[in-house]
Amino acid sequence: MKLDLPTMKWRALTLLAFVYFQVTLAEEPRLVITPAQPEYTAAVGNPLAFTCKAEVPDPTLITDLKWISPEGLEIGVGDSDGGLIYERIFTEDATEDDGDNGDTPRRQLFFSSVQESDSGNYTCRATYTSSQTLSASVKLSTRVPIKWIDVPAEQHATLGEEYKVRCIVNANPAPQVRWLKDGVAISKKTFESQYLPQSDGILIRNVSREDAGIFTCRASVELTGDLSEKKITLKIIVPPKFKNVIEDIEAIEDMSARLDCEAEGEPTPTYEFIDANGEPIIGRPGFVINPNTGILVIEEVKRENAGEYKCRASNDGGTIEAVSRLRVITKPTIVSFINATGVQNKDITIECIARGDPLPEIVFLKEGSDNTYKIGVNTLDPRVSVEASIGGSGIGGEPDSAVARLSISGATRSDDGLYKCYAENSGGIAERMGHITVEFRPNFDDTPMKEMWTWSQRPVNLTCRASSIPNATINWWNSRYNALIDENDPRYRIYNKDGESTLLVTPEDDSFYGEYRCLAENKHGKAEHLITLKQAHVPQPPTQATFQTVTATTITFKIFGPQNTGGRELTSYAVQYRKQNEEWTDENPSKEWPIESPYILENLEPQTAYVFRFFARNPVGFSTYGAQTQYMMPKRAAPEKPKILATPTGGIVHSAYSQKYDLAWRIMPDNGLPIDNFQIVYFPARNSTVGSYWTEAGPSIRKEVGPGVVSFEIKNLKPDTFYKVEIRAHNAIGFSEPTDIIVKTAKDPSRKTTKSSAISTTSATTVGTIGSIEATEQQSMDYLSGSNIVALAVVLAVLIISIIVDTACCLTKRVGAIAWIYTRTCGKSNHEKISEENNGTDKSPLQNELEERETAPMINGNNEKKAPVSNSVESLPDMKKSASKTSVAKDSIV
Repeated sequence: MKLDLPTMKWRALTLLAFVYFQVTLAEEPRLVITPAQPEYTAAVGNPLAFTCKAEVPDPTLITDLKWISPEGLEIGVGDSDGGLIYERIFTEDATEDDGDNGDTPRRQLFFSSVQESDSGNYTCRATYTSSQTLSASVKLSTRVPIKWIDVPAEQHATLGEEYKVRCIVNANPAPQVRWLKDGVAISKKTFESQYLPQSDGILIRNVSREDAGIFTCRASVELTGDLSEKKITLKIIVPPKFKNVIEDIEAIEDMSARLDCEAEGEPTPTYEFIDANGEPIIGRPGFVINPNTGILVIEEVKRENAGEYKCRASNDGGTIEAVSRLRVITKPTIVSFINATGVQNKDITIECIARGDPLPEIVFLKEGSDNTYKIGVNTLDPRVSVEASIGGSGIGGEPDSAVARLSISGATRSDDGLYKCYAENSGGIAERMGHITVEFRPNFDDTPMKEMWTWSQRPVNLTCRASSIPNATINWWNSRYNALIDENDPRYRIYNKDGESTLLVTPEDDSFYGEYRCLAENKHGKAEHLITLKQAHVPQPPTQATFQTVTATTITFKIFGPQNTGGRELTSYAVQYRKQNEEWTDENPSKEWPIESPYILENLEPQTAYVFRFFARNPVGFSTYGAQTQYMMPKRAAPEKPKILATPTGGIVHSAYSQKYDLAWRIMPDNGLPIDNFQIVYFPARNSTVGSYWTEAGPSIRKEVGPGVVSFEIKNLKPDTFYKVEIRAHNAIGFSEPTDIIVKTAKDPSRKTTKSSAISTTSATTVGTIGSIEATEQQSMDYLSGSNIVALAVVLAVLIISIIVDTACCLTKRVGAIAWIYTRTCGKSNHEKISEENNGTDKSPLQNELEERETAPMINGNNEKKAPVSNSVESLPDMKKSASKTSVAKDSIV
């Protein structure tokens, strides 16, 4: 752009003027005050500082730099001796790095706390080059900030009364005050209806509960922009009021008492209790006061605690009072209950005296009886009556006492015993035991002995017990001679203790046997009791002995007792025996058995004739022999069959285990030759018809154990399956008859199935095949034989389900039982024709599995393959035929 000449001149002159003034001002010496304001307003109470700095070409030429007060006086350095020193206003020198000119002189004016009187002009002066005076001034104005004079943070107003929420604030210039309630400005309408603003607060005309909350007193100064506010929590004071009517109370002596004086109000009232004498109770031992809940507890009430108690509840809204009277109930005590003694068939009276406040009611109770005797005639026993009175005519003559007398007309021995006196009032129950003694003449009701036996000068005790009150004197008489027994006679000894007397007799000859009389006597009469001393003898011999069970080496006898046992019970039977071709060489019995035990004679010789005679024995000794008989022992034979030790339930022995069974048995007679082993056979079994025998449902297994073994653990069984277990004994002649049981193993505990699958599994394991109708029928028969109705119902349900499934298979696949019946009666199905064309190779997986089970070789303990087990009885040449429908070949190995 091309400029004209006038314009260029004007711009050049402007630039020269600017440079001139800059150079002139930069070189003109002066003083500068910061903050750089001609007039500065400071808040009263706040600290303040002004800084005066010399801006000159050569700072080293500045001298006498100082501050002058509005009164024209120099303001001195703090804590110095020169110039004017103020406690709040003082000066300090300072320097600062001012670039190339070196140190620049500075002097600071400090106000530690500005006051209103500090207003005015403050001047900074200095001399430059010893001749030029420099000066700068600042005008200080003061203002009073907002100051809260009387604004309690928490204030309390009484409900229903007038209250002024106090808020006094000061400031210069004067502040404006605005009010907020719970953060919301109070509207003009609210001021007109409810609140009245005043210079020292806001007046609430009629305090309500809604006035409680947070009031905000906000002060602001428009000229200075000052703003401050105070929050005031206003709580409404509700004068105290008792929640419940204060009533009189009763307390049991030595128990605790509670006076409830709870009141409601805001703030929560405090409580004070005063006794009848006007003395405060607080701090008194045994009295516990809760000043926050208004509950007075007397821990152990005494009689002297009775009287009036004043409760006083107070809060900022006022004080209320109530009076309660405490009545102390004295627990009953029994003053007297003395034992009574009377005579049978005469009247007896026992008296009980008790005290308490209120006077207690007295009742009686006989120990061991539920019948309570109260005032009046006892309806259950009209002989017994109770009379009551006040005072005391009994022992001690206690005044203010309750007296009760229990009277029995025509006392009997059953009236003797302990009696309990009960005294009861509202404070509790007191009781004491007493005894009524009914005296009576002696009797021997407690002496069961009427006869005693002895023999051969054996000492014997004759004992009689005389019941009587008081105890009777007892003497012994010999009835045969009607003579009092002499206690000094060595053939007699008498021992007396507590109404019981024992006569020890040592009979030297028959004259000591007979009746002895026990005579008892007391002051009410006498009684006697006869005891017969009898002489015992050995029993007569047994009348007969028969043969119950005979083996080649043992005989079990049945022995018939003697006609006379000799006066004492039999203790045993005995036998003496010899071979028929021998003579009796010993009179002592050969074998003795306790009474009621099996009478078995062992270790006899086979095919040998024996003669037997029998004896009976009681405590006196053996009888003579009798019941003589003889018997020819049979020849040696196979052992008797073992006895399995098991307890069947419904014909089934249930194993506690799912995969094993512990078989135990008892060894029976060997019939002349020792047992050399036991053979155990077991196999899965099923019962084809109700009440019939069990047949094999799987391969059988045979085990042999030694002659002395009486138990065997059958392992590797299937859970929830029936097994037939047989055992037989063997000796050199052969096997015994078998003993068998049916065992059912427990379910597999580790297998969790639903109810339907569990039923299906049980059915399958029982028959040994899967899914066959025959297995379901077998399961039904098993449950029926055990009379298990519930299980039968379940099996019937499974049978119905099986028929439905079989029907579906017939309709869809042309397989199953129904399809088989149909093809046999109505012709072959297409499926069967195809099978025949394929030479019968079209077999179901189930059929293949069953055939594999039937043809699979068996493995013995040495893992050797063996032929299948034979079911023929004839394959056991050395074994007797068992009554069982199945058996195991002798040479078959599992």
